[in-house]
Amino acid sequence: MDVLDEKASGIPPMEIEEVVSVHDHDAFAAKHLPDLGFDVKDLKTFSWTLRGWKKLEKKLTSEEFECGGHKWRILLFPFGNSNAPPNDTVSVYLDYADPKKGPEAVRQAIS
Repeated sequence: MDVLDEKASGIPPMEIEEVVSVHDHDAFAAKHLPDLGFDVKDLKTFSWTLRGWKKLEKKLTSEEFECGGHKWRILLFPFGNSNAPPNDTVSVYLDYADPKKGPEAVRQAIS
């Protein structure tokens, strides 16, 4: 493969960021999650394998998982969460598994 000379092509070389694997959870979180100024008390990962993307239902709910002493699940809308025709949009939500038993702040945020 030929390397383009910046002077000849007029295009500056592109800087490429170091790639961090999603399987290296701590490194991925450190690179991609913003520091909001809070101490992280619990960091968990949840994997959910989906196959046959184009044949999935309009709304999917993952199994429950626990983080921070609370139960959660993922709500996934593979084709977006709107009444518009399907497009290239995916909607993903973190859902509190039992909002009636959750802390007050969670109940208010979900209401």
